[in-house]
Amino acid sequence: MSEIARLQDFAETAESIAATTKKLEKTALLGSYLRMLSDPDLSRAARYFAGHQFAQSDSRTTNVGGSIISAALSEATGFSPEDLYPRYVRLGDPGDLAAEIIKEAKQSFQPTITLVETESLITRLSDTRGIKNKTSLLTALLRRASPLEGKYLIKLLAGDLRIGLREGLVEDAIARAFEQQLADVAYANMLLGDIGETAVRARASDLRDVNMRLFHPI
Repeated sequence: MSEIARLQDFAETAESIAATTKKLEKTALLGSYLRMLSDPDLSRAARYFAGHQFAQSDSRTTNVGGSIISAALSEATGFSPEDLYPRYVRLGDPGDLAAEIIKEAKQSFQPTITLVETESLITRLSDTRGIKNKTSLLTALLRRASPLEGKYLIKLLAGDLRIGLREGLVEDAIARAFEQQLADVAYANMLLGDIGETAVRARASDLRDVNMRLFHPI
């Protein structure tokens, strides 16, 4: 079991998942990755692969739009916004844009960002007000990012990983990885409103003792 989960490993797994159209292969790749993680990182990774920055029962948002992402990428890499726009039109995905320009801007890159730091950034972006302040937070982490780290950090903030992985497939991967019934995983996730907590409970075979919670939408 991994002690420190890196964003690079998350991103490499996402790339492998995106490279296949076979649902069983996608769930097998994801399940193999999830089994290696500690409980806190399992919770984070499951949530992120489902496309959620926070648990669905958590009303917080980062409020990071295209203008903040563009400004942070520009400040982190030295490319002007005028340089970025035609690239974005060509690529059609802010994550792909991030990977391309980070690769061009850096001579070498050593992946160092963890899922803990990713979660910390998301939380701080949610708590921070003002475009300039949010841009500064994102810029600081992007300056450390490898192309692949930058790609999936931006995809996560943009709200869509675009790797052909729906939440139902994440539930299926969790069920297979921890030898649980898919129906139990899906039902627990519905009641908890948090696929991250659901994954941790699935590993512990603790899916039956789950009750509806007040103020948690179903």
